[in-house]
Amino acid sequence: MIMPRDLNQIPAIGWFTPALIARERLENDKALSSRCEKLVAAGAAVDWDEERTRFQSDLLIRGETFRAPRVFDVPASPVQRQIPHLEGHRVSSGGFHYYDVLVPAAQAVTIAQGRRSGHCWFTSEVTVPVLAQGFPGDRIGTDGPGRVWMSYTPMEILTQRSGVRAARGTVLVGGLGMGWFLRRVCSKRSVRRVIVVEKEVEIMDWIGPRIRALWPELKKVTDWLTGDVYDEIGKHGTDPVYLLDIWRTYRAYDRRFELLRSRIRHLWGWGQF
Repeated sequence: MIMPRDLNQIPAIGWFTPALIARERLENDKALSSRCEKLVAAGAAVDWDEERTRFQSDLLIRGETFRAPRVFDVPASPVQRQIPHLEGHRVSSGGFHYYDVLVPAAQAVTIAQGRRSGHCWFTSEVTVPVLAQGFPGDRIGTDGPGRVWMSYTPMEILTQRSGVRAARGTVLVGGLGMGWFLRRVCSKRSVRRVIVVEKEVEIMDWIGPRIRALWPELKKVTDWLTGDVYDEIGKHGTDPVYLLDIWRTYRAYDRRFELLRSRIRHLWGWGQF
């Protein structure tokens, strides 16, 4: 099963909502609501912790504990017809946009960890930061419709924990996004040096300075490079750890990644097993 990073598998407007909401509307809403109600009735809500909250196929999170790290200070936007109302609610640079979306309480959101997948709900409305390229219906060159590059959702964090655990010594991070993964890698005591490779010059020039100003942990980054991360493998010292988060969908097949498995000792990829 290939899972969309956010909503980029949903035609027309659906891709633009950041928390996999539109995808869930294609499923049985009644059944999902019933499962949420059972968790509420059982008092099964748990606090959200980036490191410790355990994956469950049905996970109810206390909304007040879900505090997303925000890159820019903009008013959060409600979702109307699956599209955030962005006028006055976004910061933009060229074709890229940052905004915060309000996800309603009890709205089913897809989650995953490893090969397992499920759903989570929040007990109250939460704010989800989003980095997106383009607008609904836009075509971005030959890459198809505009898309969400990253959003701070439980799925994003749960699926990247194994990459954070693998970080030590010299680490090359492929894919910048909003910098959450990079920040967690740099926060580890076992990590001495970090190299960042991002294919989009615009994201590097826009997001890079912002997150460096916000998060002092990123002082461990010695090199900020733009280009294809595969061109950088093998160029940065003895036995570095390669952590790649470069795919549009979770569990996407990447032949180049598969070919590297046999010769790269410390190689991790988002959704690659």
